[in-house]
Amino acid sequence: MTGDPLPRNDHVLRQCRKGDLKTEAHGTVVGVFPHAFEHDEDGVSVTWLEHFGGTITEQLAAARAAMGRVRRLRKSNRLAKLGVGKVVAAGRPIKKVIDAVHDPIDEPPDAQNTGHSLIVGISEDDDDLRNRIAMTISVRDLEEAVVP
Repeated sequence: MTGDPLPRNDHVLRQCRKGDLKTEAHGTVVGVFPHAFEHDEDGVSVTWLEHFGGTITEQLAAARAAMGRVRRLRKSNRLAKLGVGKVVAAGRPIKKVIDAVHDPIDEPPDAQNTGHSLIVGISEDDDDLRNRIAMTISVRDLEEAVVP
């Protein structure tokens, strides 16, 4: 239901554009810059992975399809897979209360993303918090945004 907190053991995907990604000299993506978690007035837009049924491969395919209805996914993008519990825990050492809540996009039908969610509680000046969230992401948490 809209506004309900996501389970702590679940994951969300954040679309990261090329400029959001840390790369090595030869182009290998190795992480995500903190500015990838800039928020708008509602929160940081993400997609709840386990909202979609099936295997992890099926969940990723369904999440990509849902995200692709709202925004353009490019080959140079990555989907950062964040553990909800890790995101929530990132705020504790600096006494910031953050959460991931379900915020489905139902209308219009051609832009529907029923797994859409928000990371809430990050303010404009929370650079330390954005850095802590970015540090929870390892290379293995970066999924291709477009699968050939």
